Amino acid sequence: MSIVKRLKELLNASLNDMIDGLEDPRAMINQLIRDLDASILESRRQLTDALAQQQIVRHRLEKAKNDVGKWQEHAQLAVNNKRDDLAREALRRKQQAERDVEAIREQLSQSEQAVIDLRRQLELLAEKAQEARRKRDTLLSRQRPTPPATANQIITGFDSFAKLEEGIIRQRAATEPDVETACDTLKREASIDAELEKLKARQG
Repeated sequence: MSIVKRLKELLNASLNDMIDGLEDPRAMINQLIRDLDASILESRRQLTDALAQQQIVRHRLEKAKNDVGKWQEHAQLAVNNKRDDLAREALRRKQQAERDVEAIREQLSQSEQAVIDLRRQLELLAEKAQEARRKRDTLLSRQRPTPPATANQIITGFDSFAKLEEGIIRQRAATEPDVETACDTLKREASIDAELEKLKARQG
């Protein structure tokens, strides 16, 4: 069974319906708690990976934006020095950087949504685990007159998880991949020539 399908079953399960009519409901609840705990650990790992990837994408977006300005400056400098060949190449690279910005923005949007979904999933799993523990405590209290134990093991681990998450993000961001320059195409030459003429016009 896939992790996604298992998570949906756990989140949609009704504890009362699941234990109704069972001879040993505690055994079923204990197994459910184990499944929930395992799913929470897996969701935390996925969230950490998603946050690290999001940070890398943000760095790539910032670099692409900087490249746009850099190549614009190079193009103007080349025009000032009567080097149309260099200006044309600089404009070509500027256009590629602009395309990279748009593509990376879309990636960042998807990454941000993935993080939102994973955080919500983790919250729901934690709530379900607490519900299962409360139900188990209720069943135990019916058999012996002892106060129900408080079970918040899942929630208390969030502070240490945040520190682990931050460390992994720093480590993975250090391995940020470079944005490769796309190949030149003939249909872009016309727009490059037009922009070159604009730069020359400003030159006077």
